[in-house]
Amino acid sequence: MLCKKLSIADMPDLVCENIFRQLDFRSLSTIPHLCKRFQNVFSALQLEIHLESITITIGSYCINIYMDPYNDWTMDIEYHQKDNGCLVRSGNSEKFLEDENSTRLFCDDFGRNVRNQKKPLKMLRLNLENEFENENDNAKLLGSLQSTLISRKPLLKVDELSISSTSISSILPCIDSKSLKKLAIEGSSDQIQDEITNIDEIVQLEQWANLEELVARDFFLRIPVKFLRHFSKIDVSLKSISAMDLCDLKNVS
Repeated sequence: MLCKKLSIADMPDLVCENIFRQLDFRSLSTIPHLCKRFQNVFSALQLEIHLESITITIGSYCINIYMDPYNDWTMDIEYHQKDNGCLVRSGNSEKFLEDENSTRLFCDDFGRNVRNQKKPLKMLRLNLENEFENENDNAKLLGSLQSTLISRKPLLKVDELSISSTSISSILPCIDSKSLKKLAIEGSSDQIQDEITNIDEIVQLEQWANLEELVARDFFLRIPVKFLRHFSKIDVSLKSISAMDLCDLKNVS
């Protein structure tokens, strides 16, 4: 009697679930790319990966995400947009996904990895390279990333958020307001105007009100001093400050 050789793709969901539960973070990250069925089984498991930090770098033709899980191998994944699809590269392995978009793939993977994250990330950093050269592409990606973050209930918990001045209005409202303690705003060498867009709206957010520490380097911050009073630690360069503002800050300290 001949026995049919089964591949892992033919195995029952329960068997796949038991296998997935034994995998490390590096292996788990590749599962959704293998087939649609694995993607569905993985999503249904609701596994928490216990990430410590995430760094996202958005370049001209590549999106890079660096993830550092607790007590496990770090993971560095690149999404390269090609004319007819997306090349996904991690370490020495790579896979080409025909007719796929790098932004959609990245946001799908990012959403899956943080969907079940319960403890706060120590750091979430978003770095936009060549911001003004790729303004339209950056806006689309930020919009997709914003939708991914805002769809998570509850919102993602982060201890420290490091972000460019041009993307703060898109991402800051998507972070849990009670967990966020430090905000680092990074300027860009390409930045012409030393201003944060929608600053009047940002300072009204709960996320801003609950912050303890603010760092804004590489550019001058234009903001009324009254919105800085509640910080326990500040490292910023102000465009201008009045004598009344100085007296006000002295009274606070």
